[in-house]
Amino acid sequence: MDRLRRTTRAVALGGLIAVVLTACRTTGQKPDYFQPTPTPAPTASPSPSGPTAYTSTSFELPFTITLPAGWLVGDQDADMTSFYLPMGPNEGPRLGLDVQLVSQVLKDPCGHGPTYVDPGPSPQDLATWMEAWAPLHASKADAGKVGGIDAIVVEEGFDGSACADGNLWPTSGGYLDPAEHKRYAILEVGGKRVVVTLVGRDDTWDATLPDGDKVLESLTFSNP
Repeated sequence: MDRLRRTTRAVALGGLIAVVLTACRTTGQKPDYFQPTPTPAPTASPSPSGPTAYTSTSFELPFTITLPAGWLVGDQDADMTSFYLPMGPNEGPRLGLDVQLVSQVLKDPCGHGPTYVDPGPSPQDLATWMEAWAPLHASKADAGKVGGIDAIVVEEGFDGSACADGNLWPTSGGYLDPAEHKRYAILEVGGKRVVVTLVGRDDTWDATLPDGDKVLESLTFSNP
């Protein structure tokens, strides 16, 4: 799956000290060139034997969530916070959850260009735009809830036939990969549009969905 971290290595050679290299990726999405540099933030350390309560302090709309054993914290920005369950040590995610603010979308999701458009202010407006962009193969919008708040749920079926990958909106949570499966819950919190996305692998989606739903059900916004 695309949406991670490589351990830092230092190599000494002939008395010269090499540069320490560190690279990272976040929850199954590849950040595009127009996306902002993530702000470093403390990473929660999930308990290997039980769930960890996590309170977001960097996201614009504070929330709490319970992370099961093994889950890690990814992006921590004002417009997006992400969490993921890696496939193994230092490996990409098996399952993830993104909480993001989405006010604009890309005019051409396949073009990767920094040209944004406003699909309208409401959750339904965004769902309608997603359904209208044919390469997304979006499901019909369905009703749902996140943290007790009414939401509109859309699933994507992007297969890479129109373009190898794409971006729906500016955050890295808008990245599209044909090997992933995503379910978007679109809602309004504090007068702003929020998209909470469950991200999984196409080949393990059905098996991991119950675990993802448990994490999603624990999400509660402090000031809805």
